[in-house]
Amino acid sequence: MLEALSSCEPDCLDTNAALDTSSKHKTLSILSDLYDRELVGIIGWAKQIPGFTDLSLNDQMRLLQSTWAEILTLTLAFRSLPLIGLGRLKFAMDFTLDEKQSRDCGATELYQTEEYYLLKALVLTNSDVKIDEYQALKRFRGTILSALSDAIGILR
Repeated sequence: MLEALSSCEPDCLDTNAALDTSSKHKTLSILSDLYDRELVGIIGWAKQIPGFTDLSLNDQMRLLQSTWAEILTLTLAFRSLPLIGLGRLKFAMDFTLDEKQSRDCGATELYQTEEYYLLKALVLTNSDVKIDEYQALKRFRGTILSALSDAIGILR
């Protein structure tokens, strides 16, 4: 499971825009574009996780709809870890915000690699949304939990 998750992890995006954070609206526009593209990436990522496409299409949609914000938040936190000491959040390869820039645009609320991959997949399976095929979700979640337990046992 860990090998599959590490191979399907999306690359960090680029903004492809000159960053001028003096403009509140430009910063929000960049963030909006990044979130749109990240959402598309989350859907593609989820489809590559072994067991996800075994769930019904309705269950797949419900899980994604109820967990996308948590997955994006976890991704942001993971990408920002090397920059935390510098007080920066990393949204894309060429787009970071410091505390002042985040505050100016209203974005102030915004491990180990192996643990991150597994926790991100676990967030997807840990929704409280009503699922048609609960047993399939339970097996899917069990596979990820087992992989997380194995990884922690080895790493720690």
